[in-house]
This record gives sequence, structure tokens and C-alpha cells, in this order.
Amino acid sequence: MNLESIRTSDLLEELARRDFAAERARLQPSVWIEHVSMRTGLTPEEISTGGRGTSQLSSIRFITAWGLRDFCRLTLPEIALVLDLADHTSAAHRIARHLQLMSGSPDHQRLTASILLHL
Repeated sequence: MNLESIRTSDLLEELARRDFAAERARLQPSVWIEHVSMRTGLTPEEISTGGRGTSQLSSIRFITAWGLRDFCRLTLPEIALVLDLADHTSAAHRIARHLQLMSGSPDHQRLTASILLHL
């Protein structure tokens, strides 16, 4: 699913409908990391450590450096994997803010909570 092509309400419905923990549990983390690596061009090491050139990049800087447009090219389970490797709260806020701007939805806190609830 391409997040750029869906409305906020569609995302919330999709998050409510799917069990990402079970979906991620079916595959070894290394398989998911390799899959995200192929989709993004980041190496598995970069995904695991948080960014190019440093292993200490904070989650907010990592998300900013990678860019929300890059997140939006990932599927929801792939985003969930990346959030597992970063800080859930800051990542959810950034994704919610981006979706709020795309959709015009004023309810940023509800969207953030919904994203966090389902990851």
C-alpha cells in the first residue's frame, strides 16, 4: 500500500484491520530488514544502526534524513518494522503529521495514537 495514495481514514481502517505483530512474527527480523533494504536502497547495516555513516543517529534525525516521502513508499508492515528499529513515539508523530498535512485532518493526536496503538 502506498501511503501517498490513501486518505487518513483509509490508513486508520487498514491499521485497525491488520495485526502487524503477527505478520512480522511470521518472518525473521533479518528477512524484513533485507526486504526494507531492497525497497529503500539502505543497507541492512544502515537500517539496523539508524542511518548512513553513523550508528548513533537518533530516531528523529534518522526519520528526517530518510524523509517521510521515503516512508510513504513503504508498506504499512515495512513502516512498522522501521519503527521497531527506531523510537515509536517520535516516528508515529512524524508520520501522523505528514498524513495530517496530506489529508487536511485536524486530529493529529488521534492519528498518532492510532498509529502507535497498532504498531
